[in-house]
Amino acid sequence: MNSLEIKKFREIHSLSQDQLAKIVGVKVGTVSKWEQGARNIGQSAILLLKDYDSREQVSINNIAQKKSPNDRFEDIVAKKVMDLMEIKLKIITMKFHQMVEVELAKQALRIEQMQESIEVMEENIIKETTEIKNKF
Repeated sequence: MNSLEIKKFREIHSLSQDQLAKIVGVKVGTVSKWEQGARNIGQSAILLLKDYDSREQVSINNIAQKKSPNDRFEDIVAKKVMDLMEIKLKIITMKFHQMVEVELAKQALRIEQMQESIEVMEENIIKETTEIKNKF
């Protein structure tokens, strides 16, 4: 067992460091050092934890996969953050589409203005060409 597994074991079983120390017959400081990774847990202590675990009907082999209350809270917070990010992305996408629509409308207006200018120029060219033909 590593330091994180020991702490998770304690959290899953809702045990204080003092209670865990009493279960395995060590001092509270020893449990603290196990959880900090400053000291390795001995095989006899692991056996006592497995025995306690089996009596509590929670498998010690699944501790790494089990969620402590803190982990569940973190999962909820992470989900909420992801939901907010998704909403923000949708808003940004909508604003982008609005900006594109506005820009397309501006471009369409410019094209209409250019077409009108071209029509006026064509009319002027036809008019001037007609005047030149009439002179000859």
